[in-house]
Amino acid sequence: RAKVHWMRDGDTNSKFFHVVDSTRKSLNKIFVLEGDDDIIKDSQERLCEVADSYFNKLFTSSSTEYKGVI
Repeated sequence: RAKVHWMRDGDTNSKFFHVVDSTRKSLNKIFVLEGDDDIIKDSQERLCEVADSYFNKLFTSSSTEYKGVI
C-alpha cells in the first residue's frame, strides 16, 4: 500500500517526498557508540576513533604460531 502511494505521489508530491526523505536521513545516523573501554562516546571525533579502532582490529591479522603444523 505504501509503495502504491509512493509510486502515485512520490515525485509529484514534493512535500510528501521531502518528509519521507528527511525522516529516512535522520534514522540513518549514528549518534553514540560504546568503545572498548565500555564508555559511551558521543562526539564526532570519538565516534571516528571507535570506528577506526574496531575496523583496524577486524582487518588486522594477528600473529599465529604454527608449531607442529608444518
